[in-house]
Amino acid sequence: MRLRKPKIAPSAVVWLVLGAIYFLVPLIATLLFSLKDAQTGKCCSLSAYGVILHDPQFWSTIKVSFRLALETPGQENQAKEFLVTQLMDAYLQGKDYSKATAFGAEMIGQAQQNQSRVGPAILLEVRNLVSHGAPDDALHLIELALKMDPPLADNYARQLRDLDAQVRAKAQQAAPAQPTAP
Repeated sequence: MRLRKPKIAPSAVVWLVLGAIYFLVPLIATLLFSLKDAQTGKCCSLSAYGVILHDPQFWSTIKVSFRLALETPGQENQAKEFLVTQLMDAYLQGKDYSKATAFGAEMIGQAQQNQSRVGPAILLEVRNLVSHGAPDDALHLIELALKMDPPLADNYARQLRDLDAQVRAKAQQAAPAQPTAP
């Protein structure tokens, strides 16, 4: 007994091609339009994306989207962990440190395993601030993070206190010596 190979009807191929065109043409057109330089009109510039990424309204909208996704019931743990990380990053990138630490404390209060998402995100941001010459912002974030309730795990808090001491020591070395009065 020989098995017959199923044949595809020519009309099915036509409909498949038409469906692909209907789906792909607008996507390609949108991509090409987004890559045009706003000033020159020439192709292949990412300047439009740079404008979006530096727009505070974009980050605000992203935060709302992530927050709503987190509050949606019935999510899998992996998706929720991803959203916690993304929202922490959005708050930190937007330099909204009070909201970042409040959100971090809220997430730790919901589940202790969120320590592994919140603590490293704060530590990374503090290190980035220090390396990019923003010690005051770093100290402010450290202060807020150490006041979180529920608190960060001891290992993260200890690392933040160590960074605090390093930043303060470096600031004292850079400060000019104050003359003493006779």
